[in-house]
Amino acid sequence: MLSVFDTCGIVLPKAIPTSPAAKIQEACSYDKDCVTDLTFCKDQKTCMCKPGYEPLASKDGCQATEGAQCDTDSDCSGIGNLANSECKQNLCKCRDTFVPSSNKSLCLAIPMTIQEPCEETLQCTESFGYTSFCDQSQHVCSCTANNHFANGKCVVSVNIDSLRHHRWETPNSQPKLPQRTRQLDLEDQHDPYFYHLSQSTTLRGACEENIQCLLYDANNQTMLECVNSVCACKEGYKEENNSCGKLVAL
Repeated sequence: MLSVFDTCGIVLPKAIPTSPAAKIQEACSYDKDCVTDLTFCKDQKTCMCKPGYEPLASKDGCQATEGAQCDTDSDCSGIGNLANSECKQNLCKCRDTFVPSSNKSLCLAIPMTIQEPCEETLQCTESFGYTSFCDQSQHVCSCTANNHFANGKCVVSVNIDSLRHHRWETPNSQPKLPQRTRQLDLEDQHDPYFYHLSQSTTLRGACEENIQCLLYDANNQTMLECVNSVCACKEGYKEENNSCGKLVAL
């Protein structure tokens, strides 16, 4: 062992300099040689990030991706660098008000109201339904064409005049209205019938009443009904290509 003498002639051990921890893709012999607990020494040759983790640009750490194995929250949001995540059942998961990005490297906030900032469409559909999307030109949540925002969801826009003809009264029982889409005015909103329309949806959408399910055939007949709180094709129709097709007797 290397040694030195102090001024009294006592032999002291000589300090052996330690090597700095190996960064990602640098040489190693053991796992402990590598820079963080999220790395391992592959084949006792090279430091690599554990499965589910990606190397930082600096190569001195690893970033967790959603779904990576973990033991503690720190593996995900701490040394794992995945903000707004936590370790659930030994897997890194985004916290309740966040969703994973498409490449699982970010936890993105779920908007609470339409027109809030977004980066990916999943943020919007999580709150406002599948007819919402992230408008990349403005980076805000919006409703798709022929849909509008009502009661916290993007719902299909339909023509009020055509819907009045499907009411449980004769068409002549209501005064003729100007042609317009269902952007309900205050008068309409006080009408219980139009209150249900303001909750309207289409195939596979959530519902409480049949009248909320809006999908019509070429003869302007409704093809949907509310079954177990979901809009589904009525008897005599079958679901096909995100719509309902009329069954033909053989």
